Amino acid sequence: MLKNLYVKALPFQVIDFPEGVILKRGFEKIVVNGSGALQKVLIILSFTSGRTASLEEICNQFAVPDRDGVEALIKDLLERSFLIHADQNLVGSNGNQFDIFLEQFKLSQKNLVEKLSALKIFIVGYNSLSLTILNCLNDLGVDCISIVDEPTLRNYKYFDADGNVIKPLNDESNKQIISLDEFVSKNKENSTEFLISCSEFGGQALLLKWNTYCVENHIDFMPVYLQDMIGYTSLMIPGETACLQCLRTRQNSHLRDLDIRDLIETNATNAQSVTAIHPAAMSILANTAFFEITHYYGRMPFPRPGKLIRTDVIASETEGKKILKVPRCKTCSSINRKAEVQINLMHPMPDK
Repeated sequence: MLKNLYVKALPFQVIDFPEGVILKRGFEKIVVNGSGALQKVLIILSFTSGRTASLEEICNQFAVPDRDGVEALIKDLLERSFLIHADQNLVGSNGNQFDIFLEQFKLSQKNLVEKLSALKIFIVGYNSLSLTILNCLNDLGVDCISIVDEPTLRNYKYFDADGNVIKPLNDESNKQIISLDEFVSKNKENSTEFLISCSEFGGQALLLKWNTYCVENHIDFMPVYLQDMIGYTSLMIPGETACLQCLRTRQNSHLRDLDIRDLIETNATNAQSVTAIHPAAMSILANTAFFEITHYYGRMPFPRPGKLIRTDVIASETEGKKILKVPRCKTCSSINRKAEVQINLMHPMPDK
């Protein structure tokens, strides 16, 4: 027995049933079978809930024949994070469901916020998609983000005829909105590390220039766009994954009316009053993008940059599919980079 092991309990659910007891926290569940199982769990909790206790102290509350079983149960509770060591922080002890979610991956909200706050994040486009993503990140505690007001990605309902904001955010959030010129000025030294570009009325074509900007400046890029009630998003890492132009080139290979599609998308800004949108589609897409951001930068298991996530609320379908690089992509292919040429001066051999 590890006499010097001190533990404390995190909140978990206890479900009594005739054959024993079920313990539930997050994704984890433990079934303790046998008579007296509930009583054993309640005794352990009486010593570890809101306080710390040693393994020896807890085991001494049981008859000698039961102590080995109690010690094994305590170790199982420790391994599954129902109990934690006395010197560990009580992450998720306040019932915060997001903390409990992160705990399943051995992460904490504090560490996630620190990682995201260390990035220089810009969201391009003043529209409902970008504002929802901004609010999600702000609610998480990440507030070092700016929205770039790119005119072609504006939702007109937020602006008057003179281009002034008529539906502002709260005072603190308004400080996060900058003009396109301010963005250019701030990024003369390539300070951006992650850029999200949002279009809620179609117009994948409107995001291509930002894709090019990110590829050329080695900036992580996330296009988020709603097109004919189908949402698309993907995290693209220059030099590692395919880019948005790769995706578009592959999509174009299956289309016959490319010219018509290009005309519709390049004029998408002016189609807002005739675009069909259900608020649920917007919310699902924005929250999917938010999840992908926390998933990748939080270093959760099974990262998936370079995968296109397509959400069709009408068909009740969500799918993820890897975007394959186009070998001669005009934006991200290595053939577009100027090779460094070394010129060796050839000296003529001396005459014999």
